[in-house]
Amino acid sequence: MNLFRRFARLALPLTAAAAAIGYVAAGSSAPNVGTYPAAPSASVAPASPTLRAPVEPPSLTTPENRWASVGGNPTANIDKAWLEAEGPYKGPLEGRRLVTLTFDDGPSLVYTPQVRKSLAKYGIEATFFVIGKYLEGESYSAQKARKVVQDLAHDGHLIGNHTLDHSQLTAVSFAEATRQIDHSAELIQQTVGAEPLFFRPPFGDPDSALSAHLAARHNRLVLWNVEGKDWESDDADAVFAELTRRLDFARGGIVLLHDWKYSSVVVTQRLLAWLHANRWDPKHPKRAGYEVVGLEEFLNEVEKMPQPYANRAEMNAARVQHFQSLHPAAPAPPPAEPVARAPQRPKLQKVSTKH
Repeated sequence: MNLFRRFARLALPLTAAAAAIGYVAAGSSAPNVGTYPAAPSASVAPASPTLRAPVEPPSLTTPENRWASVGGNPTANIDKAWLEAEGPYKGPLEGRRLVTLTFDDGPSLVYTPQVRKSLAKYGIEATFFVIGKYLEGESYSAQKARKVVQDLAHDGHLIGNHTLDHSQLTAVSFAEATRQIDHSAELIQQTVGAEPLFFRPPFGDPDSALSAHLAARHNRLVLWNVEGKDWESDDADAVFAELTRRLDFARGGIVLLHDWKYSSVVVTQRLLAWLHANRWDPKHPKRAGYEVVGLEEFLNEVEKMPQPYANRAEMNAARVQHFQSLHPAAPAPPPAEPVARAPQRPKLQKVSTKH
């Protein structure tokens, strides 16, 4: 699986082999994405981690062609992004439930590598929306953070932009908001060798002006529809239960997780095992099950079979009706919404090494 097909603004359609991420047997090796030249030894102090040097990105294709490979929301429309997070339209008898996993607010020097290891166990490709400031500078923490992100990229995970310092973009000036997006993108490009195509605003809170800026950058706005509020709670049991309840209700979608705390690592491990145990079997296509894919394939599937509803409220009403027909006594969970307040993410330099 070619690394830069996943980062640069390319329009090459996904092949069936590259797109079928799904699950592989535990212990399978990660896709071969090539090797990186070693960083010059003189540029890194002896106590610093060994860094992979960024590789020059391939030539970029036109924006019009790029949208063919990642679905079609070139205007970064907010309402459409919320609908896209629900996944492709599923008829009442369709068993395949498409899921893609996303992680916000990293990298963590301690917990992101643990998440990476768990994903590798199941052969799952995820998307990491990183905070740019953790990659900036020549401190030991910044160098190690860059290596963590490079390792994710080397495994074939997508690296997305989550702003420079997790500012709420609608609460700052437009100039500051665009700086948050642009400078973070530059830092990611310097780390992995290509600009990030996907963007998630902190708290899921963009506005029309920022959408226009993202469209001008040819960035894809990515939101979510399944959350367990792991940023608020350290109770892994409760977060896991909420995630699976919402997945059952939504029948798949974009899952929001975080990779900066130990309880979220535990939740990720449990969720991966649960999705594997409840995986979709193509031999029995009408039997309910989950197929975990990368974000690109997920959005391509959405483009092939978009939700037929005018807005999320209309879609959610139909989904509640279907859910209650299957679970008459169970209350339907509310839809995912923008986060009201900031997750209390610890500073990178002070992440605990316990657990």
